[in-house]
Amino acid sequence: MAKVEEILAKISKSSERELFICLQQLSAIFGSSGIPLRELRQIVPLNIIFSCLNTQNDEQIKLCKGMIQKLLAFEKADAVPLHHHDVLIEGLNHPSGEVRELCVDQLERCSSNVNGLMALLEKEDLLQYTARTIGDEKLECAKIAANVFINVAKHETGLRLIFEHNIQSEFNELLLKKDVIRFRVYELFVRMQALSDEAFMACKKCGILDQLLLEFNGDDILLRMNCTELLAQLVAPGSRNGRVFLEEKDMVTKLKSLLMSAESDPLASLMIPGKFEFIYYSSINSLRLNHRIPCHCW
Repeated sequence: MAKVEEILAKISKSSERELFICLQQLSAIFGSSGIPLRELRQIVPLNIIFSCLNTQNDEQIKLCKGMIQKLLAFEKADAVPLHHHDVLIEGLNHPSGEVRELCVDQLERCSSNVNGLMALLEKEDLLQYTARTIGDEKLECAKIAANVFINVAKHETGLRLIFEHNIQSEFNELLLKKDVIRFRVYELFVRMQALSDEAFMACKKCGILDQLLLEFNGDDILLRMNCTELLAQLVAPGSRNGRVFLEEKDMVTKLKSLLMSAESDPLASLMIPGKFEFIYYSSINSLRLNHRIPCHCW
C-alpha cells in the first residue's frame, strides 16, 4: 500500500516521461496478485487516472484504460453516471477512440441495469453526447451508443426522453451528415420501433421512418440497397407495426414492382442480390421477406 501511495503522490507533479513510468509501475501492481483490486479501488482515486488520459501517447492511454476498467468493475452501475459524470463527458469528447469507447461502454453497462438506467436518465446531457457518438468515426463506439438507446427506449421514461427536443435535435443533426451516419440513425429507429407499440408510434410521429422511405425513392442505387435492408427489418417477424406502416405507405406495391422489374432492369437487379419472396396473407394482408441484404450503414 505504501508503494501505491508513493506512486500516486508522484503522478500529480511528474514530467511527461516520469508520469509514464509511474503509470507503468501502478499498472504492474494492478496486474499482480499482491494487493486485491478491491483494496486498490479504495486507495486509487479514479479521477487521477482519468486525468492521465489527457495525452496523445497511445501507450499511456492503454495503461490508463486498463486500470480504469478494473476500478470501474467494482462500481455499481448507478454510481458511474452519478459520481463520474464530468469525466464521462470529457471522455466522450476525447480525441482517442479508445477513450470514447471506454466511456460509452460504461454507459451501455449503466443502461442494462435498472438502477443504472434510472441514474442515467437523470443525466440528460450524457444521453445527448451518447447520441452524438452514433456519428463517431470509430465503428465500435457508434454501435455501443446505439445499444444504449435501445436499452433506454425499453423504459417508458427513457422512451419519452429520447423523443424530447434536446435529444431528438441531436438525431436531426446526424441526419444532415454523410450517408453512412444518416443510415446509422435510420437503423437505430428501425430497431427501436419494434420494441413496443409506444416505441413504434413515437418513431412514426417523429418522421424519421418517413424520411427513410424518401431515401428509397431516390436515384442512388447504393442508398436504395441500404433502404431495402432496413425495410426488410421493418417487416421481420415480431414487427407487426412495421408491416402495417409499409402497407399504409403503399411500399408493398413498390417493392413488388421492384421485384418484377429486376429481371429486365440491371439497376433494379443490383438491389436484389438474392431471392426475395413476398407472401400475402389474405387474412391479415401482411408481408414476409425471406432474404436480407447486408446493410452498409455500419
